[in-house]
Amino acid sequence: MATRKQNVLLFLDFDGVLHPFAARNDKAQQFIYLASIEEILREFPEVNIVVTSDWRLRFSIDELRGFFASDIATRIIGVTPEIQLRETTDILGSRLREIEAFLLSYSSVVQSWLALDDDASLFSSDCSELILCTELFATNRFSMLEERLRKSLNKIANHSESFNQRKYDG
Repeated sequence: MATRKQNVLLFLDFDGVLHPFAARNDKAQQFIYLASIEEILREFPEVNIVVTSDWRLRFSIDELRGFFASDIATRIIGVTPEIQLRETTDILGSRLREIEAFLLSYSSVVQSWLALDDDASLFSSDCSELILCTELFATNRFSMLEERLRKSLNKIANHSESFNQRKYDG
């Protein structure tokens, strides 16, 4: 029996991920890593994207999609909600809380998720879904990020296939 593809979400930050954080206001440097991330995502058609970047507060979802190649843009399904911070300490773990709020609406169709972000303080220290994009990745070692993303997506894909095989054949 054919296996059913599971929905995997990639929660995507922009600054510090798709370009070095310091280049966020330099149009010539913006999105210099986007093509590499898109290339990886093409290997995993079951992955959809949710924008977590603060860019979601300045641009509509259609404008955000406009930064991506058309085949990837169609896989951007939404943005995380903005959670109001009452105190400055509320920022700790806030990105993870935004992701959790988004997932509440999609829990029945989302099998797994990953987050690409450059700020670990926006997540809990035990968040295994976070792939931290440090300046180490933004320099000459971007291939390390590609390797980690590919490995994580392959792990999810392999888990999905074995789960579905047991579910449908067992």
